[in-house]
Amino acid sequence: MRELGYIGGKNFNIIYRFAEGQADRYPALAAELVHVPVDVIVTWGTPASLAAKDATSEIPIIMTSGDPVAVGLVPGLSHPRGNVTGFSTQAADLEGKRLELIGELLGRFSRVVVFSNPTNPYCIVAVESARLAATALRVQLDVVEIAKESDLDDAFLKVRSMHPDAILVVADPFWQTFSLKSLSF
Repeated sequence: MRELGYIGGKNFNIIYRFAEGQADRYPALAAELVHVPVDVIVTWGTPASLAAKDATSEIPIIMTSGDPVAVGLVPGLSHPRGNVTGFSTQAADLEGKRLELIGELLGRFSRVVVFSNPTNPYCIVAVESARLAATALRVQLDVVEIAKESDLDDAFLKVRSMHPDAILVVADPFWQTFSLKSLSF
């Protein structure tokens, strides 16, 4: 930024907001940024991107989202229209390919558990894609919903009793909010 003549605190400021793993905080944080006001909003993840889109149709939003078309952030990737643009980090229909990959790695498998965040619209779309693929592969698919860190212990206890051949984790910003070192299996 300095090479382009921008100096933090002099001719631009970056204002940060963090939901700290609590997706229900995104709408209030997005509304806060709109009222500052800011020139652009940059989001990471589908829930934050949807909250920003709901908060403003005027301020440009640069987002990263799992599948922005499937969740309604933009009508198309090549022509996003409106005030939202950015990056698609994953397509929900790839969950089926991920299941196929599990089959290639394991040889035979009959049961997969999917960890998914029910508060993230991308996860809902991705799980549906995984269900379709599981049906085609004749694999039992069990969904374990994890929306917050306090859900983890119960989720792992549930998985232990299910005896799956594999666990498929749907991409979600939630997974970045804690350390895997804190988990005990």
